[in-house]
Amino acid sequence: MKTVVLKLEDKAIGDFEKIGTYRFNLITNLTVGNIGIIRISAIMGDVSELSISGGDFYSDEFANDFLGPSYLLKKGGNTLYYKLTDQNNPYIEVNNIHNINGLGYYSYMFGDKEDMPGILMQTSDLHKFIDLNEVCFSKSQLRGQLYDIPESVNNLRLEYRLIYGTPKDIKSKYFTHLRLMQSNITGNYRDFEGKTIKTFISEMPLVTGDVASFTRVKELGTFSIGNYVNAEIIAEGYPVTCSLSEDVFFDNLDLYCTKHVHMSRDTLLRTLRSLSKTKWGNKPSNASNQVYLTTTMGESEYNDDSELQLAASSLRDVLNGGLKIYFVV
Repeated sequence: MKTVVLKLEDKAIGDFEKIGTYRFNLITNLTVGNIGIIRISAIMGDVSELSISGGDFYSDEFANDFLGPSYLLKKGGNTLYYKLTDQNNPYIEVNNIHNINGLGYYSYMFGDKEDMPGILMQTSDLHKFIDLNEVCFSKSQLRGQLYDIPESVNNLRLEYRLIYGTPKDIKSKYFTHLRLMQSNITGNYRDFEGKTIKTFISEMPLVTGDVASFTRVKELGTFSIGNYVNAEIIAEGYPVTCSLSEDVFFDNLDLYCTKHVHMSRDTLLRTLRSLSKTKWGNKPSNASNQVYLTTTMGESEYNDDSELQLAASSLRDVLNGGLKIYFVV
């Protein structure tokens, strides 16, 4: 019997991903001198190390405070900047990935600016991080299926596109923050019923359903179908209805936005009366108003409707922030 021994050059061995290590290949905006950001969270300090090939780490966005090509992560959130020195297949690696619980924290892992270096990660890789509870990506840097998102994740923020699936595919029953700005997700909003979601923000033009489903979501504080931060943008209509009424209402809310739900006069009236029965907390600091609604009525028609004006006035009396109504026509 013959034995074949395969010997690899040291250079080749170095190109393999090591056990317990994950490599983020930088694939966009690979210009020498370009500065990027990485946000990552660790369970314990001085256990996991970030290293970069083809660049150096800095503690500031202007790349003045030099940290070198490696950095030992502290406990909790770590925000680092990096500057590319070589555009030939640069990457960032993190070891001891069992100690990583946040790919991004509070904001996106690799930022959301168009000119920053970026990566492409598949959702099927997320299971490698066994204690993951935060996943925050923008600019389509994470791609794949909703059913790949681990059940342990309770802060999920995915922006742009190239995530597929339906709300039914989401395993977790508890979220502190769920933000899905995805144009390829389908399904129905009723599949969120029964979950605990403290903040829900979505822009999913293919998802159908009724706003009333969210009255059966537990601990909901911020509810937004549409980006309430872009205060003056009139949003396109989504295939979503609203059957809120004086008998169907939210018990407690901090913010309500249905910019993408275009309501007729009667639906608007029922919604105003329903929201007047809600107990209102304090609106988020980045919101200019507390309630955002969109109607198919004309503005003059709305202003001349005494019944609507009374309902809007009653709502304003119980709010801790303003009421904004958008007019499609």
